[in-house]
Amino acid sequence: MTLAQLAQALTELAKLRSPEDREQLLGALISLIESPAMVGALKSDQILTLVDDILMPLVMQADPATRARLSARLAAKDWVPVALVVGLSQDELAIALPIIAASPLLTDDDLLDILSGTTLDHHIAVASRSSLSAAVIKAIVEQADPLVLTTLSTNAALDLSRPDLFCLVQASRQFASLRAPLARHPRLTAPMAEMMLAWVGTSLQSSLTNRFHLSPKAKPIGSDQSEMDQRLADKLMASGNLHPSAVLRALREDQPSLFMAALARLSDLDLGAVRRMVEAPTPDLLALACLAIGLDRCTFSPLLAHVRRLWGDRPGGDGRHAADRAFGNLSPSQAKAALKWALDAARV
Repeated sequence: MTLAQLAQALTELAKLRSPEDREQLLGALISLIESPAMVGALKSDQILTLVDDILMPLVMQADPATRARLSARLAAKDWVPVALVVGLSQDELAIALPIIAASPLLTDDDLLDILSGTTLDHHIAVASRSSLSAAVIKAIVEQADPLVLTTLSTNAALDLSRPDLFCLVQASRQFASLRAPLARHPRLTAPMAEMMLAWVGTSLQSSLTNRFHLSPKAKPIGSDQSEMDQRLADKLMASGNLHPSAVLRALREDQPSLFMAALARLSDLDLGAVRRMVEAPTPDLLALACLAIGLDRCTFSPLLAHVRRLWGDRPGGDGRHAADRAFGNLSPSQAKAALKWALDAARV
């Protein structure tokens, strides 16, 4: 393509009023730029200046849906104007994602700007890149957002250094979502695993001790972790952000002390009462508690399975019959009253 041909294409593009027509011709222009005949021309300062001056405003002035399609098309290209790449990387999430994921033109400074000036979803996208420098990883760790740290921990393409991994292990004491991916991380060391034994749940303790041939030294629920989780449950309750789903989520993430704290707070009981529920000979009290806090019947079976996994197959008994007796006959308020009466009367 000659300068005259490119200029003519841009002139025709500027005349079009329909967004669809403009997008079609813009796509054709990109195809021309990528054509074999253009490879040598892209080394020309005149061509590069023309592309910079014309392509960027055309793309940035397009509607969001068009920008998203163009972003996906341009993401892996190395000839795109750098200013355009940077602009798209800080655009709406759907537009920015392909660029953040694949553009070879984004520098460390560009990625650091994204981490400091865009949304949490953009930060997660940065942590998902297949290659990150030590400086960018350090910035992610220092921001200490649990979702971004979890993404970093699960990014199998990254070769995390030992100091970076150690920082993530330390963060897993506070953020439970990091524990499972770190326990499986190929670069986790025995000393790091031994450290994690102090705050992970029974299932991960078993996994770590078997993987690294460790002696289990920590109890599933340490006093420090229990106090921390009680404060967290109180804080969430006071702000109106403690929901019944948090109970099942805590179990799925191997956080028995948070499960107990959340269930106690939502059901207006003390931790001793919750402990008696999970250690009872039958799951009837636990079924009443689940109904009382507003959980659906369909959640009881997986919840009971998680509790038994963490508490050594307790509570015993038939879970289906317990669910029938609670969810089939009582309202949540009746279940709460029945639960308190049963705990007081039976002294389970």
